[in-house]
Amino acid sequence: MHQWTTQNCPAKSSGWMFSIIFFMLLVAPLMSRSEEHVKLICNPDAAITDLSAREVINIFLGRKRTLPNGQVILLAILDSGPASRAFLNERVGKSERQFFRHWRNLVFSGEGLVPKIFNSEKALIAYVSSTKGAIGYISNTNLVKYNDVNIITILKEEGR
Repeated sequence: MHQWTTQNCPAKSSGWMFSIIFFMLLVAPLMSRSEEHVKLICNPDAAITDLSAREVINIFLGRKRTLPNGQVILLAILDSGPASRAFLNERVGKSERQFFRHWRNLVFSGEGLVPKIFNSEKALIAYVSSTKGAIGYISNTNLVKYNDVNIITILKEEGR
């Protein structure tokens, strides 16, 4: 059986370890979590600036149904895609399939309203900007184009 030592270590002689470390240092900033690239938005009349992570889960799973101002929450979601997968997985804790199954069960049991589903972020933003109580999510890239919705900060800790 061969014992590795610092004298006969392949990483030391070939430089491949240096290459791996260098690569990771270059790539690490690009591998940030997708949630940083997906933002929660709401209709300006909702007057929401931030929500706790738990509140976001409760809203998107239909457990919280009204805003602090009393308006009924109307969910606006994307049909599918990277922004949808990232938001649902990382913020709601469900895959797209699990999320839609959850809502199907709520609707058929009479405990929830069907979320409004959009094929494009542009249509979702138009709906949220013109519909009182609407809350949805978009990719960060669309934030520059639309300023007629409020961006909601998701707090890392419970509470406000």
